[in-house]
Amino acid sequence: MLIKCCSYCVLAMFSTIGYSLEGITFEHKDWYLACDNSGTCRAAGYTAEGESHRSSIAVMLTREAGEDAQVKGKIFIEEKAGHFDSLTLTINKKNWGGLVSDGALSLSQVKALLDALPKKNVNVVFNDGNTTWELSDKGASAIFRKMDEFQQRLNTPGALVVKGNQAQKQLLAPQSIPQIKFAKVHDEKTTVISLDDNRYRELLIELIKNTDKKACEVEKYVAYKDDFFSKMEFAELNDNQAIVKMLCWHGAYNYGYGVWLINTNKPYNPKLVTDSATYYQAGRVGRAHKGRGLGDCFDHEEWVFDGSGFQLAQAFDTGLCRSVAGGGIDPMYTFISNIIKD
Repeated sequence: MLIKCCSYCVLAMFSTIGYSLEGITFEHKDWYLACDNSGTCRAAGYTAEGESHRSSIAVMLTREAGEDAQVKGKIFIEEKAGHFDSLTLTINKKNWGGLVSDGALSLSQVKALLDALPKKNVNVVFNDGNTTWELSDKGASAIFRKMDEFQQRLNTPGALVVKGNQAQKQLLAPQSIPQIKFAKVHDEKTTVISLDDNRYRELLIELIKNTDKKACEVEKYVAYKDDFFSKMEFAELNDNQAIVKMLCWHGAYNYGYGVWLINTNKPYNPKLVTDSATYYQAGRVGRAHKGRGLGDCFDHEEWVFDGSGFQLAQAFDTGLCRSVAGGGIDPMYTFISNIIKD
């Protein structure tokens, strides 16, 4: 599964307090689940593990929280993107009709999948007349059960599995999401502070003093004294606050920059926003990391500046690393918010 970096943990202590529902992820065999803080869940199934070197497919099933929420479906095949209307769906040799061009599944096709997949030895095939793509049923039942559990549907008539007669009023209702003010900032991009600049030395002392060495190896990279590993970047947010950005860690195909919120004048009082940033842009700090070198799955988080500090705005990944598409499938969120521009 994807590499989950520690940056969320750094921010979670003060950016998500007050929101009662926490998102989850869950993986079992060839299926994956992500549910977000609004109560919406997205389940994704894939070609069987070990067969992803062949033509691979993914199907995403999405359901919002609440009594009347229907399950929506969509398929992903990189080489067929935008041309899914040439495909037909067959389940255990029964034809369930063609698809539309954007890959959305009809309600009857979704229901057929939901009825069949929790059973054993189910044959689900998408075919365009020349190529066949098979969807694995392994793990689907556990994923559907976990979705029902998160949305409090177990033992109710609307459950995907373990249906029952318990009242629907016990279901998880759609949850309100954070409303975050996105403040205008002075600097949309960072500029480099020269190694010879007094500010470089002054800031470096405070960064090292106020940062856990296990989280950020800034001292290690400063010792290189070059324009990449030792580089310090700066962006002014407002008259009183700014950010400083320096390399914290570097791996085979991922890297992470430390981003600190500082006072524009001494004492700088740096506070670590994240140790795993990959970008700063106009008041947004974010990270996007590959799950593996191939780049067929990513893990992403982003924070926005609200005028006083950085707030978590979104967190998602793009599913399992199964060679379905470059960058993975559509975002599978664990945290969402509504950004209100200043």
